[in-house]
Amino acid sequence: MTSKGFQWAVVGAGPAGIAAVGKLLDAGVASSRVCWVDPHFDVGLLGRKWSTVSSNTTVELFDKFLRASDAFQYGSAPVRFPMHDLPPNGTCELRYVVEPLMWITNRLREQVTPFTEFVSKFERHDDDSDWCLTTESGNSIPPCRNVVLATGSRPKMLNVGFDDIPVIPLDDALQIDKLSNLTTSDDTVGVFGSSHSAIMIVRDLLEVGVAKVINFYRSDVIYAEPHLSGGFVNDSTGLKGRTAEWARRYLTSGPENLPARLERHRSTMDAIAKHVLRCDKLIYAVGFDRAPLNIVDGGKVVVGDYDPTTGRIAPHLFGAGIAFPELGPDVVGKLEMQVGLWKFMRYLTRIVPDWVANDSLR
Repeated sequence: MTSKGFQWAVVGAGPAGIAAVGKLLDAGVASSRVCWVDPHFDVGLLGRKWSTVSSNTTVELFDKFLRASDAFQYGSAPVRFPMHDLPPNGTCELRYVVEPLMWITNRLREQVTPFTEFVSKFERHDDDSDWCLTTESGNSIPPCRNVVLATGSRPKMLNVGFDDIPVIPLDDALQIDKLSNLTTSDDTVGVFGSSHSAIMIVRDLLEVGVAKVINFYRSDVIYAEPHLSGGFVNDSTGLKGRTAEWARRYLTSGPENLPARLERHRSTMDAIAKHVLRCDKLIYAVGFDRAPLNIVDGGKVVVGDYDPTTGRIAPHLFGAGIAFPELGPDVVGKLEMQVGLWKFMRYLTRIVPDWVANDSLR
């Protein structure tokens, strides 16, 4: 701690929060000067909601993440996790990486000061002040000179003008057991989106036996294509793994291969007006919005704009992970938001030493 608090606070214990804590310790910040705040410490939504979801990251990249920080002490893990018995170039259910991430979480909690709290407000009075973190329970975290927000995102919702049609939350739709319980064999279900989550849900709805699936999409299906460099074109946005295999077989190999119980329509106003009324339930798989944050700096509300090349949100306030991703090129130079566990780690490996060095110069 500083004389009255901590030098660094990391808020959030999903993959980006785990990586941020590890990289701060790797950069030489004393563990006694770091606190870590999260209401659950269970690998975030990845561990709590999405463990049965099929990944679009390879096992090999998950393994690189686990070994990318000396502070993780992953080489000393007393067990061999089942993930390491999977094909390294394949994808897997996220539960395989959640298990070792939970082990790392517990190791890091032993090194830094953890607070099992939800932060409801971040406030700094002036440039010479530390950040004050107020929790939902009314407690205060000791003042923190620097704060890293790894607070995650939440599924976007759309307003298509049919409020009387029930909506299945994306978190439930991504778990096939819950999806099965929330639908019947008589249901026609509308799915908005054409990304990894949307296509996986379309596939799972057909598998659980609903009567009809109507997929509304704005963009054509995009695949992550291997590149001679060893990376992928459309790496952050394209389909991979089992979901890509299914889509190639049934969605983009010709209309004759489209499953009989599946319709796909461009998300035009006419198509929505015509076909949404046929749906008994709707699912929105159209991306994510940053989780709401209450940030006040010098009496001014910080709206959450950030520099996507440095992670800086405001003085001594930084962001990482799906809520504050890096903007960078893919293997052919096309700029895209770099979303994925290994991309979060790669980004933090680059920028955290600069955060720490600049803080030491103040």
